[in-house]
Amino acid sequence: MEFIKKFMSFGRRHLCDMSLKGCNKLVFYGSFIFYKAFYEYIYIYIPGFIHLGLAKNVNFVNCILTNFMFFGMLLITPKNYNVPSTYLIQILLAFTFSPILSICWQADMPLEYAIYCSICYFLMAATLRFSPKISLNLRLANSYKIENILTGIIVTYIIVFIVTFGLADFRALDFSRIYEVRAERHFPIAWGYMTQWISTSILPCALVFCLYYKRYLLAMSLILIRFYMYLYTGSKTIVLSIAIILLFYYISRNKSFTHKLLLTMSSIFLLAVLANEAGRVELYAVVPTRFIYIPALISFRYFIFFSDHPKLLLTETIIGKIINLFTPYSSYLPETSSLWITHWFGYDNDNQVTGFLGDAYANGGPLLMYIYSLILALLLKLVDGISNKETIKTTVGCLGYTMIILNDGSLLTTLLTWGFALTIFILYLFHANKRLDNTRLHG
Repeated sequence: MEFIKKFMSFGRRHLCDMSLKGCNKLVFYGSFIFYKAFYEYIYIYIPGFIHLGLAKNVNFVNCILTNFMFFGMLLITPKNYNVPSTYLIQILLAFTFSPILSICWQADMPLEYAIYCSICYFLMAATLRFSPKISLNLRLANSYKIENILTGIIVTYIIVFIVTFGLADFRALDFSRIYEVRAERHFPIAWGYMTQWISTSILPCALVFCLYYKRYLLAMSLILIRFYMYLYTGSKTIVLSIAIILLFYYISRNKSFTHKLLLTMSSIFLLAVLANEAGRVELYAVVPTRFIYIPALISFRYFIFFSDHPKLLLTETIIGKIINLFTPYSSYLPETSSLWITHWFGYDNDNQVTGFLGDAYANGGPLLMYIYSLILALLLKLVDGISNKETIKTTVGCLGYTMIILNDGSLLTTLLTWGFALTIFILYLFHANKRLDNTRLHG
């Protein structure tokens, strides 16, 4: 009943949080509007990667309608900067939901899917703002240096990895040979999972905890280990994630987070455009093309395809594999849906992997999109219950990059394969540590 009362009071408060007032509200709205308008301008007026499907086909009706949706999102977005979920959902808005609305009118994509995604965001934001707080009794009996424990796991992994697969070479430093390096790297299933967990969960958490406890030499050692992983795998996201993790950690302190994040990203967009004009397309191919435009476009492709074909019904998820479900297309297509959609849209040299919204639609339509969005919101609510105001920067530093990963994978894949669930557990151990209390008392 209390939840209903809070929800009904939504309109009386003009859809705005009281944690942002006056000038801070103007900065929040202005930052998001400028950020969205800037990358939209780049898409329309700067020559892009047309061969990837980034066509300019403006639909002015969709432009008006999607901008109304965007303003609604800004109004309902949580703005209580005393909890980490506010920071995390704003990252999702900047990198996932806003680009979907933009591509909808810039490339004349179906408005129906943009509406579904907007509903998902409204459900998430309303859940974070109006659902009861999750309170957890965190204290453990012991005091321990969790960054040492995580670093020990990482060093052990690297040593065994080198013994098993050999040393890396320096071909990955030449961007033109990255795909050559990637083609040679094939890991057994167990090693694949461990590599993902180390890369996206354990090492980022260890790095952030070292920064929190001011153990900068150990933090630098972890960055070098991460760079070694890049040399071996050729995955550019491993290198980029270092900068993203550091950015989220150092700007996640107060209400200035929003404009610092969006101003930083806009500055990177500008540098990418200038480099592109000078004939260096590498940065422009990643930011904004790979981070903003491509995930949104692929999400629409999944919607277009699975609107006219049978849904996957979780057959490609770990749930489907455990209970031995078969895809509706398995009788004549022994490939995953991502490869199939790649061929369907004529991009045979790419693998069209979608984010959690497109994946949810492919498996169960808009209903599953809403369910997944609620589950994600509840997970962020759980993170709020684990964290506290003094350690927000550690929580956002650990989980901020995971919000971006959701642009390239399903919710279940991100939870299990990409270490989202493991990161939440590590954050629990960090906040349950009695050493954290001693750090507050003495420093």
